[in-house]
Amino acid sequence: MNSFWITQANSQAYPTLSNSTNASIVIIGGGLCGLATAYYLSQNTKDIIIVEADRIAYGASGRSTGKISAQHGYIYHNLLTRYGKKLAKQYYEENTAALAAIDEIIKKHAIACDFEYCDATLYAMNEEEVKTLEKEYQAYLSLDIPCTYQTADSLKSPMQAQLTMHHQARFDPYRYAIGLASYLAKKGIRIFEHSTLRDIKKADDCYHLYVNEHIITAHDVVFATQFPFLDDKRFYFARMYSEQEQIIAFAKANIKQQMLLHIGNHPIQSIHAYHDHTLVAGNSHKSGQMKKDSYNELQKLAQAWVQGRFLTQWSSQDYITFDKLPMIGYLSSEKEHLYFASGFRKWGNTTSHIAGKRISAMIFHQSYQENIFAPARLSSFFSLSFVKENGNVLYEFFKRKRKAEDVDFPSVNEGKIMNFDDHLYGVYCDEHNMLFIVDITCPHAGCICNFNTVDKTWDCPCHGSRFSYQGNIIKGPAQYHLNAFGDGFNTLDPHFLLKDDDTK
Repeated sequence: MNSFWITQANSQAYPTLSNSTNASIVIIGGGLCGLATAYYLSQNTKDIIIVEADRIAYGASGRSTGKISAQHGYIYHNLLTRYGKKLAKQYYEENTAALAAIDEIIKKHAIACDFEYCDATLYAMNEEEVKTLEKEYQAYLSLDIPCTYQTADSLKSPMQAQLTMHHQARFDPYRYAIGLASYLAKKGIRIFEHSTLRDIKKADDCYHLYVNEHIITAHDVVFATQFPFLDDKRFYFARMYSEQEQIIAFAKANIKQQMLLHIGNHPIQSIHAYHDHTLVAGNSHKSGQMKKDSYNELQKLAQAWVQGRFLTQWSSQDYITFDKLPMIGYLSSEKEHLYFASGFRKWGNTTSHIAGKRISAMIFHQSYQENIFAPARLSSFFSLSFVKENGNVLYEFFKRKRKAEDVDFPSVNEGKIMNFDDHLYGVYCDEHNMLFIVDITCPHAGCICNFNTVDKTWDCPCHGSRFSYQGNIIKGPAQYHLNAFGDGFNTLDPHFLLKDDDTK
């Protein structure tokens, strides 16, 4: 199901790559990260190609809550404790600078996306959460972050405490993305939609990218795809995990404060009062591992909280590193001319611009601040979360040996896992009682996809690939579609490692 933002806007269609070509720089991914990177690169060259497997900003970029903020939950106390004041301060300053950069881009290029400044507030609902919020408040004070802290005595609400970060902002993320893409296209940047990268090979001082059965030759390649196409023995597939959350749009709700974020563990995590609408986000879970009826439960809980009229709901997905810092920089080494950005932890509106600016500086050998986000860092390894999440991936992988429990075909708008000829298939019944049967073995690594009841998609519980109920790729890391029943088993091609023969 498309997001509230996507349904409200008229987007421009871009062509599908239909012939071999070349460019100085190719960006894989047409979300905000890819667009922001292209924007900063375009200040030095127009010889850039963006290839998107689906449509521009149809992924996480067009499915967020529209917040532009440096207030990323319970983060600054942890950064201070683990890394010290210098890094924590830099994290805040770079996100604040990214917010200002978005404002500047919008004004400079007259992008109509309802951008406006407002406050962002973290809130606590019980005594234990108040203790946590007080730690974050002390971190704000240590880092000189402008803020206001209020306790229950001064609040006329069920909230027990609030920590407000001033001069944050909000916008329509999808209209911003399509506006930015339109500017880039007019400047001469080539944008291709429905163009899926299948393979990449090194050839002398350039790369050959195999897209739609054609070849793009490029000197530099940027992976702005949330999950890297190649791993190059860095084990990125084990250093991040994919998390989804549900977002519900209501009309005429009773929420007055504009941007709220819950500091505790509660089904409702985020509330955004956006003009005459309110967006409620929550029900966070590993991708492809949603609990039965959890979406309906969140909708009822959210409706009771905001007292608004239900409009629509959708899910969004992002990758999270185990040290909570994004990965931005060289995929493997400076010599390879491969760049990567991911692990935005659901705060991609600002982080995508940090990534774009940094990667542009790397490509053109310009100076930039110390790269605290370097993908090669070791802090994302060997934590309790690392062991837990990778154990979960192994569990989901070996579940593919299971037998499907369902023997009855699904009802209208329902998806089920069924067993035909000792192989697992996903079966979906649309509103016309037509059945769509696809092999749900994920082409990336062989895990079994599960059905997403909100978006009507098949989602991989291991590394987050998503497919339509017809089997089409919505997002990687998988590079191949799901075969329909009768077309043979899916093509498995994990691209976990950069093969030796691909580097020659």
